[in-house]
Amino acid sequence: MRAFIRKIPGSERLYRFVRLIVNLVRSYPYSAPFLSFFPPGHFYSPIPNMNEVITRQKNIFREDVREIPGVDLNKDGQLSLVNEFTRYYQDLNLPDEPDEAFRYYYNNIYFSYHDAFILYAFLRHFKTKRILEVGSGHSSALMMDLNERYLDHDLQLTFIDPHPENLHAFMRQDDRERYRLIPSAVQAVSLEHFDMLEGNDILFVDSSHVGKIGSDVLHILFEILPRLRSGVIIHFHDVHWPFEYPKWWIEDGRAWNEAYFLRALLMYNQVMRIRYFNAYIAEVHSHLLSNHMPRCLKHPGSSIWIQKDVGYT
Repeated sequence: MRAFIRKIPGSERLYRFVRLIVNLVRSYPYSAPFLSFFPPGHFYSPIPNMNEVITRQKNIFREDVREIPGVDLNKDGQLSLVNEFTRYYQDLNLPDEPDEAFRYYYNNIYFSYHDAFILYAFLRHFKTKRILEVGSGHSSALMMDLNERYLDHDLQLTFIDPHPENLHAFMRQDDRERYRLIPSAVQAVSLEHFDMLEGNDILFVDSSHVGKIGSDVLHILFEILPRLRSGVIIHFHDVHWPFEYPKWWIEDGRAWNEAYFLRALLMYNQVMRIRYFNAYIAEVHSHLLSNHMPRCLKHPGSSIWIQKDVGYT
């Protein structure tokens, strides 16, 4: 539909209007009570008002932020990890474009150069034994490739995803036998699954990015994180610096809010420690990547890695 509409003058605005109508019709039976009480963009609506966003854009989308009040960025610890991770940089050999010998390739918009390398570095540096991934896709393809090529199949992988179509497209027959897939919303999964994670294991979160009534994000923050064992590493994706979404994402209609919940979680938090923040390093300390891991700057990424109940060493 988009290709056809693009041939019409003013096509992008027309496409957005058509998409709006289609989405409203599809969602109306389920969203009617919330649309009728307060319309989207209203003062009491969780949907932002674009006029207000544009009016305040200089304050919202700032490029000069170097610190976050109340959030300990663990700057020294992050920079130390950059130095540690450089030893693994030359080891990683993955294709830029699709290659039948690999499941993963760098040149994708979902989980690219910087995100991919840092995941690999975490697995090597922290000697992770288990990953439980909430959500799946290119990151899952990377995990399976890394496990096969660099980790001697010692990594245990469990994927939780109510819509695992993309994961199925990456998996080979032996993957289906080796790895566990739970095709369910994380809210419906027994909390006991998360008890298997031990120190330096990873809870890898790339879910809906939306905190709302009954959502996966709130379930993870309120039910899962508190029960994790000390030392478990937690990854969240699509978290940009400084805990704000790109302006064009907002203009495109993504009213995500997970990053704001994470910022609130980390404020004055003595339990959760930031270990590595991809977007922060790429924005504030880009010279380190340029000097030591230059390919990471091809796609700065949006992963944030935190660890529970540990210091800064």
